[in-house]
Amino acid sequence: MTMRAVFGVVAALGLAIAAGPATAQELTAEVRTWRGESWRLSDAALEVFYTIPAPPAEAAAPATGAMPASAAAPPGWPTPAPARPSPAPAGAAAKAQEVKLGHRAREAVTLHRGGAEIQVPLARIETLVFFRRPVPNSPLPHLLAAAHYHYAGTAVLTDGSRVEGDYVNLGTTILRGMTPQGRVDLPWEEIEVVRFVR
Repeated sequence: MTMRAVFGVVAALGLAIAAGPATAQELTAEVRTWRGESWRLSDAALEVFYTIPAPPAEAAAPATGAMPASAAAPPGWPTPAPARPSPAPAGAAAKAQEVKLGHRAREAVTLHRGGAEIQVPLARIETLVFFRRPVPNSPLPHLLAAAHYHYAGTAVLTDGSRVEGDYVNLGTTILRGMTPQGRVDLPWEEIEVVRFVR
């Protein structure tokens, strides 16, 4: 291979490496909330938050060398006391109550229509429009009932088709993204319309 060919291969590799990050698809979200606020979030993602409970505390084993309570004592000897478990180490109760928070990216949005669940991949969604109406005769306490809504949604896909749902509940999902001022986390219930720009 000639030197010119070697330089050609190296130059082509350099261009491919340089072009790699530029071709990576960054998701931008243009959002309007129910309060009329508008946001443009770069590096946007739908994130689901959940709790991971701590594993249950293990029962301590009996002290070494202790006789089981069922062991019979020789005649005339006192009956041995049952073995007592060793005390739990300090802070074990606090550790048992610890929970960890986890989160992961949501890859799809589930819309319910009739008895069907329709999972729409986020990569195929161009616009999500949410609709809400107050829940009549809400079972929630009076102060919370005013903010108790039934949500529905429509997903407009990148090919122009639409998927409509008469019910949607994304649980603990937030829309997370960056603005020039810093990171913004929007609970999905606060969003009226979000348009994804790729």
